[in-house]
Amino acid sequence: MNSKRNLIVVGSDTSVGKTFVACALARALAEHGVNVAAIKPVETGVDEEVSPEEDGAMLAEATGQATPTHALTRLKAPLAPPVAADLEGVHLDMEDWVRTIRQYVRKMDLAIVGGAGGFLSPLTWNASARTLGIKLEARAVLVVGNRLGCVN
Repeated sequence: MNSKRNLIVVGSDTSVGKTFVACALARALAEHGVNVAAIKPVETGVDEEVSPEEDGAMLAEATGQATPTHALTRLKAPLAPPVAADLEGVHLDMEDWVRTIRQYVRKMDLAIVGGAGGFLSPLTWNASARTLGIKLEARAVLVVGNRLGCVN
């Protein structure tokens, strides 16, 4: 993968606006003729039926992409992905996410990957958004909350 073609949007924390920023980037690029895919590898706290308010669905809507239309892995419990996966008996496979994202990227000019939680929050028991970014050779966009010290 070419790191100039991939971004991973990560946060300093949960609920700092990662999806908002990723969607804004995706929309702006798409409006300027860039063929962009926006993908969320894993999302927790979701119902069985996909809701348009889910991060993965909002990312897909931002680009108008046909697939994926939601996060690659969806878990019901609103917990860290590995905890939710253990409760639901689901195996989280970082390499599968990497393969799947690479398949989508082959057809695109650029991929925007949405993280979950903070930059070092676990996506699996052994890997974080940082790990995923490294495996995808992606450049990181760090979203931070508007708090004292955030510009340091």
